[in-house]
Amino acid sequence: MNQYDLQARCDRLRDLSKGLAREITLWAGPDALLHFDERQNYLDAIRQALRGTEGAQIILYRAMRGRSNGYPVPPDPFPG
Repeated sequence: MNQYDLQARCDRLRDLSKGLAREITLWAGPDALLHFDERQNYLDAIRQALRGTEGAQIILYRAMRGRSNGYPVPPDPFPG
């Protein structure tokens, strides 16, 4: 994996985050398709997924910044 691979992963996570945020926006208002409790549970799960993708992006961006500052790439703990 190289710097371009990390950037591509960040881009994919960014796109996924945008889609999840849009999903939250679309379901935020009252809707007859789901009961209130169902909608809240669904939105909670989507928000959790959004937090996960944003957390993963932060980790990858920090890793990329470290590589650009000259920090070495750590060895793979599970080679093979």
